[in-house]
Amino acid sequence: MRHRSFLTNFARENLQTLNLRRFFGDYRTFAFDPDYFHLGIGEIANITDDTTWQRILQDFDSDPRVVSRAIMYSGTRGEHEANQAMAVHVGSLLGRPELDEQHVVPFDGGHNAVNGVIRACVAPLGSPQDERQYVLLPTPCYPYFSTIINAHCGVIAYTAYSAEEMVRGIETLINPQVGVVLLNTPHNPTGYALTSEQVARINRAVEPYDCVLAMDMVYALNALAPQAMRTLGGLDPERTIYIDSFSKKFGLPGFRLGFAICTNAELIEALRMIKAAESVSTSNVKLLLAAHLLQHHMALAETTAATICQRYTTFRAALSGIEEYGAELPQATGNANTFYLPLFLDRLLERTGLGADEFGTLCHERYKLEVVPGTRMYPPAGLSQGKITLADETARISTPGPVVYAPDFAATQRPFVRVSFGIEHRVTEAAARLRQACAETFAM
Repeated sequence: MRHRSFLTNFARENLQTLNLRRFFGDYRTFAFDPDYFHLGIGEIANITDDTTWQRILQDFDSDPRVVSRAIMYSGTRGEHEANQAMAVHVGSLLGRPELDEQHVVPFDGGHNAVNGVIRACVAPLGSPQDERQYVLLPTPCYPYFSTIINAHCGVIAYTAYSAEEMVRGIETLINPQVGVVLLNTPHNPTGYALTSEQVARINRAVEPYDCVLAMDMVYALNALAPQAMRTLGGLDPERTIYIDSFSKKFGLPGFRLGFAICTNAELIEALRMIKAAESVSTSNVKLLLAAHLLQHHMALAETTAATICQRYTTFRAALSGIEEYGAELPQATGNANTFYLPLFLDRLLERTGLGADEFGTLCHERYKLEVVPGTRMYPPAGLSQGKITLADETARISTPGPVVYAPDFAATQRPFVRVSFGIEHRVTEAAARLRQACAETFAM
């Protein structure tokens, strides 16, 4: 008997490839095994104690407005106070004091905001009326960008392990079929940030095209130098949408609080339309909490960022000389993202014949280290591929497909694992364990 499926062809064919269950599983235990060093997932722990959070949430619950927001539908703009507080916060980071509440759209996390931007500014693959059916994406990147993109449209992926490579990729690959250039700085996972000169080059590269610059800035407080964020304020204001969230700022990923910020009135109204169609609005109860935290508890966010920076600095120093075992750290810069650190494994894996996933498994099983293999930070395997051609300094997609790789993608892709400093406070011991894993594996 023929199996009947009630899914679309797209959903059925990509049910495994694009399903985030492979990363998140089914249910969480909401506990960390103390026998392991937790350098994997980008959550935050061991900074603000539970008693402090309970007191803050109890104080917030006493606000009489909570009940009115819970028992009534919200408007499509969300909560005025939260939007204004977020505009002031982001404006101060970017050096953009003109930002105010009308430039802010609340979402259910930064992930949801990226999805809204792509739905508003990129047409689905095969659309007959709009050729802008691709997102230009420097990789490696946030592991779920590819899933967000390919659930709706196509992706043009290229490798960028530095800010200069990110910019050169935009200059080379931008074309009329790109609706969004999706960027993230300070960068996850490699840590780079942009200079003013590089921002100016991005603006020049995209100027001839009707595409949006989506700048994920969720690690703004984790930049070693605040100037790294001021630099982003120089991106073309007519086409740039900034994305921020509370997952890294306050260590509250469970609340799913995110925002998109833009001064282009048409783009902002389109994002409100997309969000309203999805869920009317982000919960106004959550948005009241966002305002409360931004107005009264920014010291918590600053302490969190400072603690993570100290973990990063200590861990990096403890890995000095790791090159002896075939591993390599990125060059230290003043603009680094202190939340993460990649460990490039080219020579170690070439010597041993292992892959990055196998090394990650070895770290987990033998050394009780939780790390994230870099293979998760590229488009997922299994999607059909298109082709892009470069001729006369012009890029053009010659064969459409869900994933289009830059011509030099395979030759320039590097194996690595990423470590995170949001959870683990025993960083000296963790660095010693990772050094041991590299040394013993290199000697195999």
